Amino acid sequence: MKKVYLILLFVLFGAMTFNCASAGGDYTISSGSLFSSVTLNKDISTAAELNTKTGEACAMSFLSLIAVGDASAKAAAVQGNIKVVKAVDYSTTNFIYGLVFRSLCTIVRGE
Repeated sequence: MKKVYLILLFVLFGAMTFNCASAGGDYTISSGSLFSSVTLNKDISTAAELNTKTGEACAMSFLSLIAVGDASAKAAAVQGNIKVVKAVDYSTTNFIYGLVFRSLCTIVRGE
């Protein structure tokens, strides 16, 4: 029984130490233990103004076994009917270290 506790402790420590959500280029954020929902701004431009079109495309992982989706900037632009991309943001959601559920969304703004 003691071995089981040591293994569980090792796995938990590993998840806490090495679990990061990566959102594009140089973005790395530490996820919350139970739940996290974070939006990151990739760049700042005039697309942050009101009345710009927005498109969003997401990829999701379930139980760290199945991953589906297209979180590309192109898919987000198509979804928002955007011809000229002016800004790209990212949104990530994790549930229980991302082991149960994780999503990464690319948010595109433009005209």
